Amino acid sequence: MGRVLLLYLSIYSFFLTYSVNAEEAIRITSDKKTYPLTASTLLCIDTLNSYSIDMFLEDNDPSICKTVNQNGLPHGYSDATIWVRSKIHTPAPVNQQWIAELDNALIDYVDLYVIKNGKAIQHFESGDRRPFASRSIKARTYRFPVELTPGTTELLWKIRSQSGINLPLVLYDKEKLEEKDLSEYLLSGIFYGILIILAIYNFVFFIVVRKIIYFYYVAFIVSYGIMTLSFHGFTPLLIWFDFPWLYNDGVLFFVSMCVLFSVLFGQRFLETAINAPRVHTFLNALIIFNMIPVILSFCDLYAITTRLAAFLGVITPIILVFVGLSVLKKNERRAKLYLLAWSLFFFGTTVFSLHKFGLFQGSWFIMHAQQFGVLFKIMVLSYALSDQLQSLLYLDQLTGVANRESIKRLFASAVRNADKNQYAFAVLTLNIDDFKTINDSLTHKAGDELLKKLTDRLISSLPKHNTIIRMGEDEFLILFEHIENTTTLARHADNILMLIRKPFTLDKELIHITASMGIALYPNDGQAYDILIKNSGTALHKAKQLGKNRAYFFNTELDNYAIDHLKLHNDLYRALDKKELFLLYQPKINAKDHTLAGVEVLLRWKHPERGIIPPDIFIQIAEENSVILQITRWMLEESFKKLKQWHEMGWKEIYIAANITAKDLEDKYFLKDLLNLLKQYDLTTDMLELELTERIIMHSCEENIHRMDALHQAGIKVSIDDFGTGYSSFKYLKSYHVNSIKIDKSFIDQIESDPRTAKIVKAMTALGHELGMKVVVEGVENKQQVEMLTKMHCDIIQGYYFDKPLTEEELTAKYFLKR
Repeated sequence: MGRVLLLYLSIYSFFLTYSVNAEEAIRITSDKKTYPLTASTLLCIDTLNSYSIDMFLEDNDPSICKTVNQNGLPHGYSDATIWVRSKIHTPAPVNQQWIAELDNALIDYVDLYVIKNGKAIQHFESGDRRPFASRSIKARTYRFPVELTPGTTELLWKIRSQSGINLPLVLYDKEKLEEKDLSEYLLSGIFYGILIILAIYNFVFFIVVRKIIYFYYVAFIVSYGIMTLSFHGFTPLLIWFDFPWLYNDGVLFFVSMCVLFSVLFGQRFLETAINAPRVHTFLNALIIFNMIPVILSFCDLYAITTRLAAFLGVITPIILVFVGLSVLKKNERRAKLYLLAWSLFFFGTTVFSLHKFGLFQGSWFIMHAQQFGVLFKIMVLSYALSDQLQSLLYLDQLTGVANRESIKRLFASAVRNADKNQYAFAVLTLNIDDFKTINDSLTHKAGDELLKKLTDRLISSLPKHNTIIRMGEDEFLILFEHIENTTTLARHADNILMLIRKPFTLDKELIHITASMGIALYPNDGQAYDILIKNSGTALHKAKQLGKNRAYFFNTELDNYAIDHLKLHNDLYRALDKKELFLLYQPKINAKDHTLAGVEVLLRWKHPERGIIPPDIFIQIAEENSVILQITRWMLEESFKKLKQWHEMGWKEIYIAANITAKDLEDKYFLKDLLNLLKQYDLTTDMLELELTERIIMHSCEENIHRMDALHQAGIKVSIDDFGTGYSSFKYLKSYHVNSIKIDKSFIDQIESDPRTAKIVKAMTALGHELGMKVVVEGVENKQQVEMLTKMHCDIIQGYYFDKPLTEEELTAKYFLKR
């Protein structure tokens, strides 16, 4: 209220300053075609809304009237009726057609009286509260064809409006007005054409990339465009013709929507939720507050809504500029572009809006300030959005480093620098060891946080000229430039791995991880980016094979190994169809009476060119390409067929033990398929034991634990293979349903020579029995080992002392036919 009073005092001071003694008449000449009607005019402010035209037809003007020039005309909001009179002197008959214009498209009621010799010879009615069809001239502003005859003619305007009062009154020759309209329409066509192109352009991006920021930008452009169309008076002319509410009240809705989407866009563009959480919350409150004029625009509360919308239209750009400043430290480049674009735009919009709401006088620049602002904004912000799209295409959205799409251009830059300065650079492929296990044992959110912290740690430790690229979930590639020699590079690689081994804090808990690294050098190990990446990946694979938590340099022999490995990959796909896989059976012997308790099914591959390939080689390959699922199903089905035949032969006391992999356990259809196979061959679940390595059990995620529980519920026995080789062997025994443990061969090999090892085996056996499990030992090769294990009360013995893995015929001949 205080600001409104101050505004009126300013208006009153203008009124006093520019008051003149008598109203001067405008003299029409033959060479001039445009006449401002406010150079010297009679102004009457009827606060009681009680004056009539008759009062101005009398010789004496109302006592409250003053003669003022254009600076003395009222601005701002007023509930009073404004009367403005101009005198025009025409010395002789003129051939021109004259049009009086009020160049303000947001006036509620406009009446124009043409007075000659004390009589009103013409009366026109217009205003955006009246139907567009009632206008005497169908135009974007209020225009009236006036008759000018020799002598003095008075133009008396009666104006009443709840929107801002601004009175640019001009008398035009018709041809001159048409010329003015042509230039204005041309400028407006260019301006709105750019807006339409920009809206379509960004809408296409929204459809393609599905990023909400583009929708907010398009919505802002559309609401802004309709708002300016309303300010310029185009909406009743082009969009809605016979809806007076939309002429005036509708503009308030679009002003509010423009503010709303500018805030939503600012939140997304500056990522305030991440970079400035408190500011983000404040902007949410601003969005909610802005909904008030949106709702009020549908109610008959125009005066309140106008002031509130104007206030938000002025204060929002100021707030958004400060928001941009608050994000400068977190995202300097984006914030600078935002500040530049929106400062220019909102400056132009604010100047124009204040003019339209009647807060100060207009000029050519002010009348077109909005266009200037938006054109500057389009150039800067379109570049900013393009830059952001580049980040969407070439930056990893989780960690903020380059993604795999950027490899070609980053590699090309590294090659140019290396060739120019005559030095080598390296491609380091980095992979977190057992990340899937870490990710599953925590949460995916915690896993993402770990990746971000790891990336920050790498960025802070590496020299600036080195580039980090995130290739996949937990795999990174580092372009390491300016290499002096391989010794220095190896030291850097070790430092990186050491840096990764330092604990990370997640949810107040310390997390320890390790990583493996493969290294390839340009140009020695390849000159094309795909060759270098392939070779560093091969070296990484070798580092994993050697025990992880290490770096490995690529070499030619390793390349031959990779080619060989790939060929085995391809051959394994065809191995099932070509019937190259076959089964052997390892007898499981009762320790007490040395009778056959069951058999372990062992998978073998007879390659047509390479002969027998060890399972530790091809099983790993099968897991890498997921063909293991088909192989495991085939193995189980073949085993069940054979077990069914043995049972039909009367050999019903034995069961089979089959090894499964982590891939099998993770397959959500595994249990269902397994039970269907048992049912198909009329076998019960107690005839099967599944062997899982200790590594699989230790690294089981929560879902796998549920699947192990499901196996137990289905009655399928589970055995832990290689027991004792893990670093937390006893931890899982209390949690998982395990029927037996198989003590690893490495312990049995030393049981005779090392008393400590013998005690460990005895303790593990006692622990297994205490937990209700059977104890199986493998790798038994002599009689002394058998005797020692029997005394320790082991339950089942496997090893070459009794039998090597046998074919079906050998097993049947030895254990069934000789019963």
